[in-house]
Amino acid sequence: MKVLIATDGSPASLDAVNEYCRLSASIPHDITVLIVDDVQPYGILNKEMRQSVEKLQNQVALEAFAAAETSLKNHGRTAKLVERSGHAANEIIEWTERNPTDLLVVGARGAGFVSRLLLGSTSDSVVSHCKASVLVVRPAKHPENIEYSPHVTVAWDGSDSAKAALDYLKTWKLTPDSRISILSVLPRPRDLSEEIVYDSKHVQEQKLQLDEISKAFRQHYHNVDTHVVESSTAASTIVGFADRHSSSLLVIGDKGRSAIQRILIGSVARHILHTATCSVLMVKKAT
Repeated sequence: MKVLIATDGSPASLDAVNEYCRLSASIPHDITVLIVDDVQPYGILNKEMRQSVEKLQNQVALEAFAAAETSLKNHGRTAKLVERSGHAANEIIEWTERNPTDLLVVGARGAGFVSRLLLGSTSDSVVSHCKASVLVVRPAKHPENIEYSPHVTVAWDGSDSAKAALDYLKTWKLTPDSRISILSVLPRPRDLSEEIVYDSKHVQEQKLQLDEISKAFRQHYHNVDTHVVESSTAASTIVGFADRHSSSLLVIGDKGRSAIQRILIGSVARHILHTATCSVLMVKKAT
């Protein structure tokens, strides 16, 4: 699997590298670390000053890479460095378009371009237009110095992108004692009492479908559970479930790959990316 990690060397960004390694401990990865120099005041500088700025930017990039490389080596991983200059989102998207990339990894917080990457339109641009699947890593909820078994929640809606997300997760080879929860949220009227089941037939059909889907995971994992709930707010329900069950990772599909869907993603997926407190893996359906 070819992985691109966007980092800026900040403590939060390095935490993201560590958590990514823990989540994907059993997966052989070909890792590239990308650092973008996104401050370019060259228009107001003479040649000598521009060279000084470039030298400083290169030094900062090397230090950021060294920090990321150390974190990766602590987990038995190696990586190569790529330094680019320009707009962070554009450089990341362009790299994934020109170089085969299966997964883009970014931290949910950072000090430099990573922090800007995950706020507002830049984040939406990367997630929407990047052809690779995207892992947004948030700080771990467990002590870093202990081994842990991830709890992965997969959002299921029966779409092709949800199927792709499940297939993608199967390739991750988590530890056998990892917990896998498959969650389906069915629509219901907003003003209907929570005590009333809106569509019991649909609920039962979905339970049977999830039981069938879970069989493939039960062959490899000891703890697999399925859940079907009705809600008028799918995204909030999915995020709330992940919070209550202390999920390490929330896996979602991107709702398709048409031109409009790449721009809009899908309101549920976008809400989850911005509000989840755990790491989120958005799987892009292969074209």
